[in-house]
Amino acid sequence: MVSAVFEALMWDQFYYNTALFVSFTVIVFDHILTFSDEINYIWKRKMTPFSVIFLLNRYFVLSMMLRIFSIVVQPTNPTMKFDCTSWYVPCNHQWQGS
Repeated sequence: MVSAVFEALMWDQFYYNTALFVSFTVIVFDHILTFSDEINYIWKRKMTPFSVIFLLNRYFVLSMMLRIFSIVVQPTNPTMKFDCTSWYVPCNHQWQGS
């Protein structure tokens, strides 16, 4: 019984890590493909509120994916518990509407 539960948890972790890696790869691939357009349409023109929002959206997602990826890749990192708790507790509090 315990081994079946442990095996199910291991497969769940494997699927999570795989989905995380695939989504990270797609985001990086998209950034690489569209970087020349970003230079032409955003960086070479006058900054507007829309370009700032675009850049925040583009690079905030990438930075969050890098942070999550670094936590998953280094599970023995001593700050992992702190990082996970610092993200989980406020989000869980918000989701439950408290």
